[in-house]
Amino acid sequence: GKVIPIGGHASDIALDEFRGVIYVANFTANRIEVISTSDYSRKTPIKVPKQPGSIALSPDSRYLVVTHFGKWDPTITIKPSVTILDLSANQWRNIDLGDNPLTVAFGGGSKAFLVTSGTVDAEGRFLLLDPVTGTLEVLAPSIAGADTLPVPFATYPPEIIQASAGVS
Repeated sequence: GKVIPIGGHASDIALDEFRGVIYVANFTANRIEVISTSDYSRKTPIKVPKQPGSIALSPDSRYLVVTHFGKWDPTITIKPSVTILDLSANQWRNIDLGDNPLTVAFGGGSKAFLVTSGTVDAEGRFLLLDPVTGTLEVLAPSIAGADTLPVPFATYPPEIIQASAGVS
């Protein structure tokens, strides 16, 4: 492997074979790093709202879904949200969530599976996100926890987010 400095803390990655790039969620720099798979050069990063935690690329490589951890400082309003980047149309939209998103993943279908902390209603949530319409569908409640920021020094994104999702 090759180390590629990104100037922040990586919290998740996604491979886009169609475009020949790797997307890296840079939690502390509030952007998605774009790295070429052919020469490992850094391309122009994608600016996103604060604390991008988890990312997932749709099976057709059209949508990159980015979750944003919020409510870390009571004096600053940072809303937990999810950003849908339409990579083909070069457009994006941000959807506010009531709860902190912990992870997101696409399976074989067109909808993304999203897990939130459930801090608003004391129940964790499993949601399906349709990236085309931006609609969320609740699947089933369950308890899931997340630390609130600020956290002790040297606490890294995986320790804050505390969740991941994969497809098999």
